[in-house]
Amino acid sequence: MKTDYLLSPSCKKVGLWLGIPFVLGGLYLLLDGSWMDTFLSQMGMKDCFDELVVVGLAVCLLLASFSCEKDEDECIAHLRMQAWTLAIVCNYLILIVVTLCIYGMPYLNFMAVNMFTVLILFLVIFHWKLLRFRKENHE
Repeated sequence: MKTDYLLSPSCKKVGLWLGIPFVLGGLYLLLDGSWMDTFLSQMGMKDCFDELVVVGLAVCLLLASFSCEKDEDECIAHLRMQAWTLAIVCNYLILIVVTLCIYGMPYLNFMAVNMFTVLILFLVIFHWKLLRFRKENHE
């Protein structure tokens, strides 16, 4: 199947491995730990650290999400579309519930995380569906 919008399968591994330090940096930003402020100040990165984490995490998640499988066909493309649909629906249900229940700074923290939840949900749902599909077809 010809898919012009998908990247090479190797991009998924690159995105996932490079994502590890950016996820750790994002957790640091969420937990607001001051133990690393001196280190970041000495490196001259204190002012741009949050931008670096957000851009890096976005690029890594996009690489992992838009990489094709080695055996990409119409069935896997259908699973991909189902996973995208389910990820968007789940993301907006979570967004609605949190908007109604959380206020103030915790809501802003949630919105920062919510920038990435569609991609994270897609990756989890797609690989879960793909695992189930391959398990059912190989038995």
